[in-house]
Amino acid sequence: MSPLVDIHTHLRHSSADIIEVACLDFCQLHTTHKGDINAICRTVNERGNSIALGIHPWNTGSLPPEYTETMRTVVQKCPSIMFIGEAGLDKTRPIDMNQQEEVFVSQIELSEVSGLPMVIHCVKAFDELLRIRKLLSPIQKWIIHGFRGKPDQARQLLRAGLDISLGEHFNIEVPRVVPLNHLWVETDMSDKPLLSVYSAISEAMGIKPELLAENIHQRFSELSSKSLPSSMLAPM
Repeated sequence: MSPLVDIHTHLRHSSADIIEVACLDFCQLHTTHKGDINAICRTVNERGNSIALGIHPWNTGSLPPEYTETMRTVVQKCPSIMFIGEAGLDKTRPIDMNQQEEVFVSQIELSEVSGLPMVIHCVKAFDELLRIRKLLSPIQKWIIHGFRGKPDQARQLLRAGLDISLGEHFNIEVPRVVPLNHLWVETDMSDKPLLSVYSAISEAMGIKPELLAENIHQRFSELSSKSLPSSMLAPM
């Protein structure tokens, strides 16, 4: 079987057969290291070879004034950053939606200029998300992480050009409506073995876990090879 790709995780895997995309929140790093860019980069590089760095919508109400420039510099200095995220919108939190949208758009712009795909957190705000996508017409891939919605919502996202990532908890009917080339697997905060998540999703699709693993690994390798060198980052 191909190595298993975990497209979004906050945990650490101990298996050499797992490729994990470790999710780090820029706001937390900025606070911990008091805005020291070199210290932030050391933490990012120590976490692994495949990093998603972003500003979670839960943290958009407490941003440093210089967050856009500082985050861009970190992305430029850290070649292990392969994704922007998790970023997005969440209506379940008491944070002004205009502020959430402003921060989300800034990360979309960073994704586009850096040539990095996005891992997106979206809760009860898909209309807003799709409106922003239509307005900006981004080129980079968007992956909706931890999708738990129904098949009709999945189809709507797919028609808009988004990919979908499923974790431990998913609607059992969704895997059959998502084309294999637009499906990803994750653990997020769950300590359930990644292979078990792959097995559950592949069973719902009616395919073997080996096929799902091979397809995701191939697409992940393609994404990795398309990442632009940091020297190509243009001023925002």
